[in-house]
Amino acid sequence: MKLNLPDSMDEGLTAGAESDPIGEKVDAKSDELMLEFDEHYAELVAAHPEHEGKRDLAFQGWIIQKVAGLQLCVSELERRIADIQKQ
Repeated sequence: MKLNLPDSMDEGLTAGAESDPIGEKVDAKSDELMLEFDEHYAELVAAHPEHEGKRDLAFQGWIIQKVAGLQLCVSELERRIADIQKQ
């Protein structure tokens, strides 16, 4: 599976470019995650006003939690696959 991602962040899809269903899913999920973070940040600032203006720091903590969750999911899938292979 190959993702057709731009070489740089400022390079986007051009008009008439071939449709990439995987790339479109990645874009849609990215948009969903950014909306989720926006909600998280708003809740964080509402509960802890001292975090106002520290969006980058909040994002770093939030994304680390997301990555940790993904790693746990992968570990669980590996364990389940190993269990199935033993049967």
